[in-house]
Amino acid sequence: MATRSIVNIKNNYNVYTYYRHCDGFLDNAGQDLAILLKEAKNPKNFLNLINRFVYDNGNHVYEYKCTQHNIEDEWSTESYGQEYTYQIIFNKNEDNKLICELTAYSDDMDILYNAKNYKNIIANNFLNYCKQQKR
Repeated sequence: MATRSIVNIKNNYNVYTYYRHCDGFLDNAGQDLAILLKEAKNPKNFLNLINRFVYDNGNHVYEYKCTQHNIEDEWSTESYGQEYTYQIIFNKNEDNKLICELTAYSDDMDILYNAKNYKNIIANNFLNYCKQQKR
C-alpha cells in the first residue's frame, strides 16, 4: 500500500504543491525534505532540488501539481488521499535573514511537528525528529 503525501511550499505569495505517491512517512519523506531543506541555499533553490529529486530507477519522487498565486495567509490543498501533508513557509525576518516554518500533519490534519526558525536550524531539528519516528 502506498503512503501518499503532499508538500506545500510557500514563498512570498505563491504556494507550490507537490504530490508523492509512496513512502510519505516522516521517517522517509520527512527526512528527504529535511535534507533538501538543509542543502537549499534559498526558496528557489529548494524548488529546483525537489523538482530534480528522483528514485533510484530515475522516476521523479515528487510530482508537481499546481501553483496558487497571491496567497497571503490561509490556502487550501486539494486532497489526493494523502496520509501526510508537509507545509514549508519561507519568509525573511527583520534582519533580512531567511526564516522557515515547517509543519507536518497526519491524514486527519493533526499537527505532528511544527517549528519556525532559521532554515538550517529547522532542517537539522526536523531531520532528528523524523529519524526518531517509527511506522
